[in-house]
Amino acid sequence: MGKKFGYYILAVVFFIVLWGNAASAVAFSDVGNHRGAGHINRMAAEGVLGGYPDGTFKPDRNISRVELAAIINGIFNNQEKSSRKFRDVAPKDWFSGEIAKAVAAGYITGYEDGTVRPGKFVTRQEGYKIVADAFGLSGLASDSYAAFSDAGAVQQWARNSTGVLLDRGYIIDDGSGKLLPRKFMTRAEAVELLDRAAGLIINANVASFKDKTVEGNLFVRSSVSALENISVNGDLYIPQSALKQNIVLDNVRIKGRLYIRNNKLDSIRIKGGETGGIIIAGQSARVHLELEGSTVSGTLGVFAASFINVGSGSRVKKVELEAGASGTVIEAVPGVQISNRSKNIIVNGVAIDEGTVFTTTDSLDLINVY
Repeated sequence: MGKKFGYYILAVVFFIVLWGNAASAVAFSDVGNHRGAGHINRMAAEGVLGGYPDGTFKPDRNISRVELAAIINGIFNNQEKSSRKFRDVAPKDWFSGEIAKAVAAGYITGYEDGTVRPGKFVTRQEGYKIVADAFGLSGLASDSYAAFSDAGAVQQWARNSTGVLLDRGYIIDDGSGKLLPRKFMTRAEAVELLDRAAGLIINANVASFKDKTVEGNLFVRSSVSALENISVNGDLYIPQSALKQNIVLDNVRIKGRLYIRNNKLDSIRIKGGETGGIIIAGQSARVHLELEGSTVSGTLGVFAASFINVGSGSRVKKVELEAGASGTVIEAVPGVQISNRSKNIIVNGVAIDEGTVFTTTDSLDLINVY
């Protein structure tokens, strides 16, 4: 009886979380003086979360795994669903779709006992790990968590995620000197964290977005044909929501990294500009990435099958092909270092063995293998 009642309450809350468009037109009655009011109202206006029928948001209520997943799926407009089965999720369950999307996107995994525990409340450190994975930050390293008096309470699996989010200013130090990593995360805390991580969201279909400087991250959630003369002082995200067209990045300078996730775009063409790195990921990613006269000062990491053209005038320091990149085809100018950890890779017309590291040359035999 208790489990069924808990799932009933969760169902109500979940419906509210997804009911964003109606709620975005009005202010929530219980967040006016709340610390997270600005974040909550902004995310509601973007259509990725909503409130309760009585006009409240209940910002201090604990957030569950499926509620957090629903908001993240809304931000990224995730549509791809995993076929993985869990003992506590049946196909008929109202929350099964959101769990399947989260698993496909790779930021939610199950437990060793074959469950995913959708109704389980999320601790702060669990939330940090989920958000870091969702935003492609889990591969980064940081020990910034160690500066807090309760750093020892942060479990090993959450340390990097917590540190990286602290470094980026997504987690705000409240002055107490404590992280309280095992405390449950509230709905307001989750939204505040996600709002900072998403940054400026382009949420309306427009022909172009140009001549701007973005202080934090830029999140392209809708279809935009071109980004022109843009400086992004954080990261640029092009998620699944922008997949219905070609997109051109013309003289776009990204201090952080460009994240391309779960897209099936005909092409992403980068003309000029510079980025600190590029990450291509997602189960359904089949990205056609063209670089023309542009610079990638960091790594171009490929985690999904893609077609990549490093054209004339472009400088790419290193391409790393991970296991999920099977089927990738690369055409590259000389001088690009490629590290291959995948099968079925073609570079300049030549099949490349798994485990090979080499630098492209003018010759098709790809000498300088080491």
